[in-house]
Amino acid sequence: MDIVRALRRLAAGALTFSLLVALALPAWADKPGESDEASVLVRQGIALIVNTPSDMKGIEDKIKDAQEVKNQDGVKLELVEQAGEILEQGDMHRVRSLLEQSIGARPHLGGSDVPPIRETSSLGSGALATSEQTGTNVAIDPLEPARGLDGGAWAMLAASLVLVLLGAWLALRWRPLRHGEA
Repeated sequence: MDIVRALRRLAAGALTFSLLVALALPAWADKPGESDEASVLVRQGIALIVNTPSDMKGIEDKIKDAQEVKNQDGVKLELVEQAGEILEQGDMHRVRSLLEQSIGARPHLGGSDVPPIRETSSLGSGALATSEQTGTNVAIDPLEPARGLDGGAWAMLAASLVLVLLGAWLALRWRPLRHGEA
């Protein structure tokens, strides 16, 4: 009987592990889902500058990809090209400003919020968001996370631990009896 129980547990563990791996597979995707729109690639480049300014290779890749894709609507490519040249000099603030201007945003001046992206001269009237689109073209500076726990968080942590221990004790105390146990 113990072998059957051990095999069931092993099968359940293997099934759980394979399910977790299957759910994680979309996260491993890299290049196939890359955008074919220059405006999206420029926004991704701006996001890289904001969040990981030391990732020069990634920023350079987004700038080059934006220049090479077929759908370049709404992007002033001469500004993207200038941003690529200035990237080699290392002036990240100027690169970000040029990329923002290339898609119609007002240049970032150092505040916490970047103004919404406006239409460039090559775009028609503003299209509304549809389907899964967010409807916003705003890139903001990263927010500093709150570090450490305050008194309320410590109290919730302690209460959670007490409830977990109580649940474990109750599960052991009132577990069903097996055949042959008294």
